[in-house]
Amino acid sequence: MGKPFPLVLEPAVEGANFVQLQEYFLTHNELIRKAASEYGAVLFSGFEIKTGEEWASVLYKSGIK
Repeated sequence: MGKPFPLVLEPAVEGANFVQLQEYFLTHNELIRKAASEYGAVLFSGFEIKTGEEWASVLYKSGIK
């Protein structure tokens, strides 16, 4: 059997916001990159990101371009 596509990651607590996702990206950057390579994509589901600016902030702070 193949691996799921995409790999779906959800917060451990309900209502996690973009700041918590930023922190996750900062502390797990290498693991996220490896998972994206291994699974083809990583989908972050269940985070309360309300605007494109919040998502852009997550990506900017994490160093992902």
